[in-house]
Amino acid sequence: MWDNQREFLNGVVRRFRPKKIVEIGVDKGCSSAIILNAIQDLDNSHLYSIDLSKKNIIGKCVKNLFPNLLTKWTLYKGNIAVKFMEKIGKGIDMVLIDSAHFEPGEILDFIIVLPFLSEEAIIVIHDIANQITVTERTQNWMGARNEWAP
Repeated sequence: MWDNQREFLNGVVRRFRPKKIVEIGVDKGCSSAIILNAIQDLDNSHLYSIDLSKKNIIGKCVKNLFPNLLTKWTLYKGNIAVKFMEKIGKGIDMVLIDSAHFEPGEILDFIIVLPFLSEEAIIVIHDIANQITVTERTQNWMGARNEWAP
């Protein structure tokens, strides 16, 4: 994330003070750390993060640099979001979708989380303008031509 995106994410969390937050797409966990830092003094706030990968690098930023924030964090990895939504449950106040970066990834993640959102939930979707700057080389990073999420 760029500096302004990190500031935006921190600001949204600090302004709206969500209790149940879901993050779909974790990678190293830098956005997880931003959210956790923003909720560390908020009673009953908790972050549930989901990543498709099982790799050890998932969430590394939080685990290595911010171990004091682990009590407010549940990390699910190795499967798609739908597999974990029943465990997380309803009443999600905020969701950050930063997952596939190509169609239909973000759309499916949005549909999956929608029935679990609270009435006034905040939805943040990262990298929604990649189609503006993507190059042919990066568009083929998975070995096939993909449609980037608009």
